[in-house]
Formats: sequence, structure tokens, C-alpha cells
Amino acid sequence: PDARARDGALLAAQVVPGSTRLVRVATDGAVTPLTTASLDTNWSSPRWSHDGARIAATRWVRGGVMSIVVLDTLGRVQRVLASARGVVDEPAWTSDDAALLFSANLTGAATVWSVDVQSGALRSLTDGITSFDSPTPVPGGFVAIETRALGERLVRFDDSRAVAAPVTALPSREDAQALPPVAPSDAPVQAYRPLRQLVPRFWMPLLDESDESRTRYGAWTGGGDVVGRHAYAASWLHEPRRGENTGTFEYRFAGFGTPFVDLAMRQTWDHSTLVDSTNAVAGTLGRRRRYAGGALTFLRQRTRTAAQLSVGAEMEWRDFVTEPAPLITQLGSPLFLQTLKYPTFTARAGWANTRAPILAFGPEDGVAAWVDARWRWRTDDAAATRSATYVGAISLFKSIGVLPGAWHHVLALRAVAGTADDKTNTQLEAGGVSGASAEIAPGVVVGDAQRTFFVRGFAPGAQAGIRALGASAEWRAPLAIATWAPGFTPFSAQRVAFTAFADAGTAWCPSGSREQTVACPTGETPRQWMASWGGELTLDAAVFTYDSPYRLRVGYARPVRGRAYATAPDGSAYFSLGLSF
Repeated sequence: PDARARDGALLAAQVVPGSTRLVRVATDGAVTPLTTASLDTNWSSPRWSHDGARIAATRWVRGGVMSIVVLDTLGRVQRVLASARGVVDEPAWTSDDAALLFSANLTGAATVWSVDVQSGALRSLTDGITSFDSPTPVPGGFVAIETRALGERLVRFDDSRAVAAPVTALPSREDAQALPPVAPSDAPVQAYRPLRQLVPRFWMPLLDESDESRTRYGAWTGGGDVVGRHAYAASWLHEPRRGENTGTFEYRFAGFGTPFVDLAMRQTWDHSTLVDSTNAVAGTLGRRRRYAGGALTFLRQRTRTAAQLSVGAEMEWRDFVTEPAPLITQLGSPLFLQTLKYPTFTARAGWANTRAPILAFGPEDGVAAWVDARWRWRTDDAAATRSATYVGAISLFKSIGVLPGAWHHVLALRAVAGTADDKTNTQLEAGGVSGASAEIAPGVVVGDAQRTFFVRGFAPGAQAGIRALGASAEWRAPLAIATWAPGFTPFSAQRVAFTAFADAGTAWCPSGSREQTVACPTGETPRQWMASWGGELTLDAAVFTYDSPYRLRVGYARPVRGRAYATAPDGSAYFSLGLSF
């Protein structure tokens, strides 16, 4: 959109069914169409002249012809200044409104052109093997974005620059034949039917390991329809030694626009060793957990802000088996002989106004906040097992543009708090490295999970309880753009950065906590802070795939408070993936 200086009226290209049109948006939000929507015409990049009396825009018509046109304030075309069978776009008025700058990609590399509004004379202002886009007039010349093998940069040109004599038309390839007239279709019209598109068209083999290091074999498939209303993924794994099956099925319906409707089912197995009174191994306890649930996700995305609200419900069925089978009757609790049911309700709300420029190392110049709530109980004893957990976090990001570097230095701050009651069966844990993980081979996972109360330099779960607090500060600094790619190998590196950080966190059970519970087995525990500082070297690299590069982090953290909870009180090195937050 473009705003008129004298009254703030906006020009915008509005998306309508099958096409686009130009509209004027008043300060009170009223929308006035300027052009008529047509299936064979699209409009983009409208710009007010400085006096607010004319409009420049890009028009794309059937046949692949793009033009720079000038319209009056009512949307009537006054003049077509440049046309070609290529990409002709991004008009910008000069300061005196006597000419327009625009970009034209007619040979595979975009160049900047100037056109005189009165005479229609065209001049090429750039040349070379690199592309120049988004020309913007400035005093004494213009600036444009140059795209090179090393990336993009902003380049300034003098006003007097011209690489060729004026011409009356852009060089363009003409079609050998004239376009045929549009013929009406007599094909039958019927309702949209996506079912045929959702039939599985492929499958991929899976190889995995169970928690007992037994090999599991299976397959994965997925699909979706052409308009993006339906999407699903399904996986299945079989462990032949015990005959156990695990799997997942996930489905999303996006036909409402908002909310998204998500449905999911999954089954997992885990095992623990049973010992007798002499501590000799007596057998194995297997726990099967089956889940079925759904969620509604509401999104409100705007140019500068985004908000999310998600509500969900899930039911878990939990049952047990032993090997040998008769051992289950000797475990001393009737709960092992029945199917336990756990209803769970969740809610999540989030809001952010952060930005992410092209070369940004992460979020910049804004705030991101979220809060989670979870309610859960066991149906056969709801009063004694009903629990609630609440966790919220806020992060602030500020770019420091005055410091040198290939991208912005960023100061990132984060605070998080959580609370639960002592009936919960899930503790709040503090400690560990936060990031992302990837499975590079069956059963071989590198990296770390995204942790809420992370404190680098301490082990995950170094403290646990039903109350938790955490805070982090990071200085993210650019070092270099490393364009390293050894020949025709599936490896490449792009950016190198350094992060200095300080973390703090704690988890505890407050006064009044009951003993012998899952979350607080010893009752009250003291609140003692853990804190650390250190640095990380980060490399963005592609390993075996160019589509999803990894962010590799090598760091060192030194505990400075609560060192009794650290496995390496004098400091330790670590490796992880992704951003910490």
C-alpha cells in the first residue's frame, strides 16, 4: 500500500476471487474500488504521485504482457508508458513527478528503467549480469536492490546515469501468433470434491528404535488437496520381538480460513524393569498409551502484529502388560489391571509484533508473549487427581543498527514463570540447553528440545517442582557471511554469528506441598536460583539438504550460582541446534 501525503488515503491492490483490483482506502477504513476486477487483468504496486493527482501502477493482462500505466484518481487509465512480455513492475515517481522509475526483467536479470511521463521516452539506467530491483528515487539519484551470488545489497546511482540512448519501447519477444479469442467453456460445473486428491500417492520406509533399543520397522505417508483445505500425515511402526505397534495420525482442515481444525491420534509404548525384594530382575512392565484429541486454532495476522488462540481437548487411555504375563497380578495395585482414562483440556494464547528482515538472525524489534494452560485428571478418581498447570513467557528483541555487521546486532531478553498444583503428574523442570533436535540416523538424535526454563551449564531437570521461574539475556552479534560449498557435495555454510548470554532459573515446591506426590515426592523444597553465563558460536549450514538448513551451535557455559546443582561446576561445552528462544 501507498499513502497520499495530504490526507493519508491509501492505495492498495485488493485480492478478489480470481483476480486483483486497485482500491483507495480512506482513513476511516472505507474502501473505494478504482478498477474493475477481471479474470484476464491483474493490478499491483500502486503509487501516488507526490501531488496526489495521479496514480502509477503495474497492469498484467492476458497473454503475459505487463505494463506501467498512469491513472487518474478515479481509476481511469491516462497513459500506458511501458509494456513488454516479461516482468515489468515496481513503478516509483521521481521527486518532480516528471518521470517514473521501474524494474524490467526481460532477459533473466532485472534492470532499472526510467520513462518520461510526457514524452514516453525510455532510458535504461543499469546493466550487467546482476539484477537490480525496487528502484527508489533519492536526492541526486536513486537506490536499488542488487542481487548477487553473495546475496543482496543496496546500491546508489547518480541522477545522470544512463547506459543507453533513449528508446520508445522496451525490447520484448513478440508471439508468433495472435492470441485466440476467449472461448466460453461448456464444461460441467460441480461442487469441489477433494477426496480423490487425498488418496495416498506415496510412502516412505521408517526405521526406528524403541526405548529398549529394539529395532522397529514401519512406513510414513501424507497428503493434501490442491487448495490447501485438507492435509494429513500418518505413520506406523512395528516392533517384532514384542509385537507392539506405535503410530500417529494427524489431520488439519483449513477450509474455514480461521479457525484451523486439527484432529490427531497416536499410540506409544514404554517399558520399565521390575525387580523383586532381592533386587533381582523379575520381568518387564509395558505401558501402552493411546491418545485421541482435537484443537481449534484462531489466527489474527496483520502487517505488524500476529495473535493466536488455540483451545484443545484430548483423551488418553493407559493400560499395562507384564512379561511374564502373570506378574501383573503381583504388582500390588489394582490400577495396573484396568484401563486408566485421562481427559485433558488445553488453551494457548500468543501475541507478537517482532520483525524478521531477510538477513535477520532471528526476531527483531518487538515483543513476543504467550501463556499456556492445562487441566487434567483421571476419571476414576477425579477429585484426587484433578490438576492445573499455567505457564507464561515474554520475550523482547531490539536490533542495534549502529554497530557494524552483515546483519543487525540484536539484544534479546526473556522472562518466564510457571505454576501447578501438587496433584499434577508433570513437574516443571529447570536446567538444560534449549534449542531444536534432528534425527540423523535411526535412534541417533542430535540437539536439544525446546525447553521453557532452560539454564545452560546445568543438566535438564536439575531442579523440579510445581513453581518455576526463568530469565535469559543474549547479545546476538554477526561475524561473517561464509559462502562455503565444496564443489558438488551436499554441504554448504552461510552465516557465522556469536552469542553472549546469561541465564537464570529455579524450580521448587512451596510451603504446604504434600509429600509423596509425583511432583513433590519430599514435600516442600527450597527456592534456590541457578545462574550461568557463557558464549556460543553459531553456523548456518546445509547438511545433505539445501531446503532445510540447520543452525549449528557450539557453546560454553559456566555456572555462577547454584553450582551444587551442576554436574560440571567449573563449566562445560555443549552442542545444539536452532535458537534458544
